[in-house]
Amino acid sequence: GDRYATYENTTGQSTYVSVSAWDTGKDAREFFDAYVKRTRLRYADARVISERPTAWSARTSEGDVAIELRGNRVLVVEGIPAKANSRALIRLLWARSA
Repeated sequence: GDRYATYENTTGQSTYVSVSAWDTGKDAREFFDAYVKRTRLRYADARVISERPTAWSARTSEGDVAIELRGNRVLVVEGIPAKANSRALIRLLWARSA
């Protein structure tokens, strides 16, 4: 099933985390592509950090955003604090969602 959570740090910055499971890899791909498009529109100030077929990330005024596709699952993290180790966070979240 799908899972999501929101976190707030001591400075009031919020981070949204979502892992969604889809019936097929094709469905997950469609969601991934749509979420990347939505994110580009939502954060007009976004500066793309990485753009690959299965992973997209950007820096915004509200924190970093990472979206990853693995098989039939999609991980979304919005509002990653600037001082956070994004790659380590993503690895941890994937491991916990297994």
